[in-house]
Amino acid sequence: MISDLLDYRGNVQFFDEERTPPKEDIMSILNTVHDKMPHVNYKWLYHLNILGPEDSEEKRRIAVSSFCGSGPESLKKEKWYREADLLSESDINHLHKVYDKWRKKQKEEKPKIIVEPQPDDPDIHSFNEQVRAPWVIVYRRNCSKADRNRADIQIGNHSMLTALLALEKGYDVSFCSCFIFRKEFGYEKVIKSHQKIILTLSIGWPDLPRRSQSRNSKLAPSFGHGPGNKPDLESIIL
Repeated sequence: MISDLLDYRGNVQFFDEERTPPKEDIMSILNTVHDKMPHVNYKWLYHLNILGPEDSEEKRRIAVSSFCGSGPESLKKEKWYREADLLSESDINHLHKVYDKWRKKQKEEKPKIIVEPQPDDPDIHSFNEQVRAPWVIVYRRNCSKADRNRADIQIGNHSMLTALLALEKGYDVSFCSCFIFRKEFGYEKVIKSHQKIILTLSIGWPDLPRRSQSRNSKLAPSFGHGPGNKPDLESIIL
């Protein structure tokens, strides 16, 4: 049942690097969603990239461009977001260096998820490592500015249906929408359409024990920062 599948839905940050779902399963899922999902006026307002095991370097570049930070020092990072500000090779190399050290520490100290200022750059707290899963579906808009809201709805529908079918096959999934999309990162596949990444859906098996964000689950609570408590349904119904 769908409710049973949702019980296993959490945010997986680290995926098992030694196990890869077969491509046939991924394409079967995508074919099912493509055939069954309705689209208003038969307009497909999005594009997909399918990144698999052979795209490890591309996924690494996306991971490096997904850094997260907070606090007053974040104001110094505005250049990463302003396309008018060119990024130098040393900027990119610095970010790769911070990422490599962060990733090494995560691997050494698992199962703890470490979100804290990094010694080589206190403004960076973590990266979204889930984009290095065995399979990553990358969603971008393919529409005019007027259709962006509809495109985002289609992307949300497509990604959730794909996630449910992946869960049904026994895989784990994770979403991510935190990216600094800049050509200076050296993307090869995802840069072709010149459309920013809106969302990624990662598919594989978790490196850490399976955890859940569901209430009343038999599984341990999902890792993450924040209060970790869902509001009562009544409190969000207006």
